[in-house]
Amino acid sequence: MIFIRLQKIIRANLHTRISGSGERITTENPHAEAKPEQSDEVPPASDFHQKERRYENEMDLKYYSNLELPPGSSPEEIKRSYRQLLKRYHPDRFHLQPDQRALAEEITAGLNEAWAWFRNKHKKI
Repeated sequence: MIFIRLQKIIRANLHTRISGSGERITTENPHAEAKPEQSDEVPPASDFHQKERRYENEMDLKYYSNLELPPGSSPEEIKRSYRQLLKRYHPDRFHLQPDQRALAEEITAGLNEAWAWFRNKHKKI
């Protein structure tokens, strides 16, 4: 069960890695279509807001998958799922199994990141 959860986290962050200095580095997706060359022109404000919304939607989808919820779930469902998954994958439950504990720590970090995202987004959870 933990390994299935880890696979989901790895798929969500497949093309992102962290450098030695703690910086996130996004690598090219070999299956992605070629991107058109960027121009030096400043895009209109509406384009900027569309990209910002698209970024938020991508982050929402990533964090919904971390919490094993369908997109658009209510704040109460988010809170319930976060607490249930945290109980299931808390690292203290695996204190005698170091390899599973490390895996549980990664999963818990993903859960906490998702919880912080939605807490800031909804402000009243």
